[in-house]
Amino acid sequence: MAALEPYSGLITQLFESGKTHDEISTALQRFGAPQCSVMSVRRFCMAHNLRRRNHVSDTELETAVISSIYREIFSRHRHNLSRQPYVQTTSSRNLRVERIWPEINNRVNYPLKQALVHLVDQEAIDMQDSTVKFCVSNLTCPLSQIGLTRVVESWNAHRIPGRGIPNSFAAGGCPAKISEDLLPTASVAADRYEQELGSSLSRESTFGVDPFHSEEDRSRAEEDFAIAYPDLSVIFDSVVNSDYTIFNEALFCLLNVTERHVGNVLMV
Repeated sequence: MAALEPYSGLITQLFESGKTHDEISTALQRFGAPQCSVMSVRRFCMAHNLRRRNHVSDTELETAVISSIYREIFSRHRHNLSRQPYVQTTSSRNLRVERIWPEINNRVNYPLKQALVHLVDQEAIDMQDSTVKFCVSNLTCPLSQIGLTRVVESWNAHRIPGRGIPNSFAAGGCPAKISEDLLPTASVAADRYEQELGSSLSRESTFGVDPFHSEEDRSRAEEDFAIAYPDLSVIFDSVVNSDYTIFNEALFCLLNVTERHVGNVLMV
């Protein structure tokens, strides 16, 4: 982190302009700064007390968004409009929900992370390269979705002592069903939050840079990769069993396919 001290002015300027840690790291790389990983930038910002302006707590965020959603969208579905449309409780009431996160980490996140760490330790990939980051994201995100779906399905099918099986609870449906079309997307909820509190959020940043110059080139690359690996669940199965061979081969295949289609465009 000390290696970033000479760049403190630049980091502060970029941070206050709204740049994410990933974007600051990329900018520092252009200036030849040493040890400027995203983690190093994050630690530097914390050590120098660089915080987003108009910061609000998670509780304020949840309250504002939920109030806005229920007030504007769901009011006609409620029976008692005289009380708040949400209930705030202590974190100790969330224990059953919090138990799910370790399950997701152990069954999904940690195995995939270990596979990537193994490649980095072997110096087989350069995670500072934007195209590598783009391909890593394009492979691990759908793999994570496969794992997450399995965790949810297994959780809903398991028996909770003294209560029963979640799938059985939901078999009869709920008394008042709300259409999913009424639920705002993450970006819409974030916009509503900013309007409610007059504050700003750090929006999700792109991991890596999309190297394709057209949708056609991206589609061709995806088709080529799908021919080589039509079933991603096979890759996920090997990763969770600590066999990274197929994962490594798939990642390098995706890198080669991406470079080939990007290269074809550059040579025209």
